Amino acid sequence: SDHFSVGLTGRYSQLDWQASVQNFFIDDFGNVFPIFNTDLDDNDSAFAWNAGALYTGSIFSFGAVYKKNPKFEVEEVESGPVSSKPGSFVNVLKVPDTFGFGVAVKPNDKITIVADLVRLEYSDLVQDIEVGRHVLTSFVTSEDISYTIDDAWDFHVGTEFVVFAGSVPIALRTGYYHRASSSLVVDQAPGLIANDEVVIRGLFAEREDEHHFTIGNGFVFGPHFQIDWALDLANVPDQFIVSTVVRF
Repeated sequence: SDHFSVGLTGRYSQLDWQASVQNFFIDDFGNVFPIFNTDLDDNDSAFAWNAGALYTGSIFSFGAVYKKNPKFEVEEVESGPVSSKPGSFVNVLKVPDTFGFGVAVKPNDKITIVADLVRLEYSDLVQDIEVGRHVLTSFVTSEDISYTIDDAWDFHVGTEFVVFAGSVPIALRTGYYHRASSSLVVDQAPGLIANDEVVIRGLFAEREDEHHFTIGNGFVFGPHFQIDWALDLANVPDQFIVSTVVRF
């Protein structure tokens, strides 16, 4: 209709995954001894879909989306003289499902304010997780230890204010977004002795959430050329982005 839209998207996704982790022990004389390896060279495909709805008004607009993301299964091989579980096993990668909703406010042609809230099902990442496939945890099983990743909310808010330098429109933008931690952490460790538990909890510790502050602007030069830039300042590495659009 004039103000309401719905959409459904189907996706066919492919994963081509190559990885090799080799762990060595080096003695005091410089001799190198392989001790534990994992190797992966496999691919898989899966279907996924998105569904969304959007209401567009003269001042307020509202939207919502749900993303059912793919699940992949590939074969990985464990080997090495200290491997307690040699042979192949299935490594599962379930891309987290997400859903979100947002609002945009445009009181006039110069000002736009947008915000959204997105739920990320990070717990999908521990579906069918294989315990003890790491050189420092090869001695444990799923009865000794379990892992978890908390589901989380991400939040974004931004503004755009359009001014004119002669006939050239300039968009001034600023924003903030919060990205929750997606760390794999130890949930329970009933089968570990105290010292081992301390070490493993230190290895699989939760990282801090990310806080990003953004600024940028864009210029439109006539009907054919546009340039935009943005600076993302955060408690992780900063980013600077420039993009251009040329219309023929």
